[in-house]
Amino acid sequence: GVWAWRRGSGTMVIVNHGDVPVTFPTPSGTVLIDTGRRRAGERVDGALQLERWEALVLDERSDG
Repeated sequence: GVWAWRRGSGTMVIVNHGDVPVTFPTPSGTVLIDTGRRRAGERVDGALQLERWEALVLDERSDG
């Protein structure tokens, strides 16, 4: 399953604890860091594809 929570104001942590990729609805923002350290800076607009066992931190305050 996917766990997601907000940390402070404008930061969201999203974790896929599953063995299959998932699409998760998110607010718009920018990836700050992820498990593989390859998605930093990626823009997210409404939905996020998470690979199996992937986690990331999303900055909701960024406007592109």
